[in-house]
Amino acid sequence: MRFGMSGCFLPADMDEVTPEICRRVRALGFTGIFTRFARNDPHTTPVAGAHRLRELLADEGVRLFQVTGY
Repeated sequence: MRFGMSGCFLPADMDEVTPEICRRVRALGFTGIFTRFARNDPHTTPVAGAHRLRELLADEGVRLFQVTGY
């Protein structure tokens, strides 16, 4: 089983996810996140923004277990 976290200090906007947030997730012992990016419409989110988030998480060793939009 892998543990992920949801909510707490995760931002509602995917553009606000930073390396520091990823490091905090890992420091708490979690391997991934589940979150709702309530400020990001999944139908209009730019592909580049989604790729930035995916690469950031991968670089920091955090998996994206599940994510939903608004």
